[in-house]
Amino acid sequence: MPRFVRRAELRRIVPLADTTIYDLEGKGQFPRRFSLTPRCVVWDLNEV
Repeated sequence: MPRFVRRAELRRIVPLADTTIYDLEGKGQFPRRFSLTPRCVVWDLNEV
C-alpha cells in the first residue's frame, strides 16, 4: 500500500530546500508531487 508524505515530512527525509526539490522535479531527477486535494500536495514515499 502506498504511503504519502507532505512537504514537512519530505523535508525531514530529504535535506533539500523546496526550490531545489522543485527544480529537480522539473528536470525529471526527483519524483513528481501530486495533489490529493486542491490544498494537499504529497509525494509517494516509495518513490522518494
